[in-house]
Amino acid sequence: MKKLILILALITWLHPTLGLAALLTTKIDHEPEKVGDKFKLEVWLKGEGSDINALEGMLIWPDDKLKLLEIEEAPSIIGLWIKRPEVVDNNSLKFSGLLPGGFLEESGQLLSLNFEILKKGELEVRFDNTLALLNDGKGTPVSLTVDNLILKVGSSNLGSKKQILFIILVIISLIILWFFRRRKKVSV
Repeated sequence: MKKLILILALITWLHPTLGLAALLTTKIDHEPEKVGDKFKLEVWLKGEGSDINALEGMLIWPDDKLKLLEIEEAPSIIGLWIKRPEVVDNNSLKFSGLLPGGFLEESGQLLSLNFEILKKGELEVRFDNTLALLNDGKGTPVSLTVDNLILKVGSSNLGSKKQILFIILVIISLIILWFFRRRKKVSV
């Protein structure tokens, strides 16, 4: 067992980039509930201890369910865009950029996309062809994990969850009021 630990420590010491990873993920400003709702999707990099110097990738979405309204490049940790975020085939966005001096922070925003829901159902915004390079003078590739976004959108005409809750509370209040009025008439 001691030999195994020694061998693993030696491999890690000889190859310092072993075990380094990064994560591309998304955040949304609110959960869209119905067709016509608009939302902002932010793309974030989590360094996970890696000193990242360059990034590239692609975001893909179903163009029959989502309409891209706007691309926002700021705020961004990208200091120099090699390829500015650009829409390809109405359902994907390519991007590529440098982080001069490297990126060692816990997380940072790359860009934002504003979407409109076109159709109900399950939809996925996913990453593809992603690459991250270390700030080590060699451009060593880093293991890059992606966290795709999956949304389930309904098209209820009743409105939002808050409106439905309000309607339920009004109905319950009316039932209680009716019950107490009926009880009062019976006791007289």
